[in-house]
Amino acid sequence: MKTIAIAVVATGLVGTLTAFGLPKQASAMDIHTDILIHAAPDEVWSVLADNRRYGEWNPYHVEVEGTLAEGETLDLKIDKPDGTQVAIRPHVMRVVENRELVWGGGIRGLFRGVHVFELQSVGPRCTRLIQRESFDGIFVRFASLGGIEDGYNRMNQALKRRVEGGNAALQSGCPAVETGA
Repeated sequence: MKTIAIAVVATGLVGTLTAFGLPKQASAMDIHTDILIHAAPDEVWSVLADNRRYGEWNPYHVEVEGTLAEGETLDLKIDKPDGTQVAIRPHVMRVVENRELVWGGGIRGLFRGVHVFELQSVGPRCTRLIQRESFDGIFVRFASLGGIEDGYNRMNQALKRRVEGGNAALQSGCPAVETGA
């Protein structure tokens, strides 16, 4: 019942702001990072989907508690590059094994974020990890979202090191140029 009341108030607030000349989509922000990992998508997925071990290798999402299954709520602790720590509770929105993990949350129109991890096979032993997040709502402009792209790039590099394990034999199968990190 409390959620319904908040949604009604939020809808009224957005409607009122729109009536005074502010667009419904008052602000938005998109982040995109990617990296090539010298391993098959299932190998990358096995590390990405093992959220209980993030603390061993992930410098950004240092703790992710909960089950990576659609509809579940996660407890995340994030170490931002500026040294601050943030705790969030996103909902798992989609899980496609070896291909995609999506989590997010918020109230549409006010503040909402959707984070996508996408794995694309680009060779027999090469996977492109794409991390992207879209924020929307009237309060995006006031949110402290600085450092997210840097944090994602740090996570990408750490995941690459974790999966490849420093094994030079894994270097075959990927294009020579990497993007995003």
